[in-house]
Amino acid sequence: PPLEIRVMNITKRNTIIGKENEILTLICYTKGGIPRGETIWYNGKKMLAMNKDDNETAYYSFTPNRNHNGQVYTCTAEHDMLITPLNQTINWISY
Repeated sequence: PPLEIRVMNITKRNTIIGKENEILTLICYTKGGIPRGETIWYNGKKMLAMNKDDNETAYYSFTPNRNHNGQVYTCTAEHDMLITPLNQTINWISY
């Protein structure tokens, strides 16, 4: 199964900082796992993007506006050999 999941473009406080109305790409890396399983981006319970098996990196791009400020995004790695999925949660903050 996958060993680790990591959001690549976060700060030390589990936030991603970006500008309103400029494209933002969330990047999630899954280390290990043969096959890798599924890597999924969520906003709350809403699925945003999913990669399957052969790709170790999941991307989700969007153009945030003021309504996105402070929202929570979670990257999850699901695999048949994991009892519970691996996940990392971040917040988006505008500047």
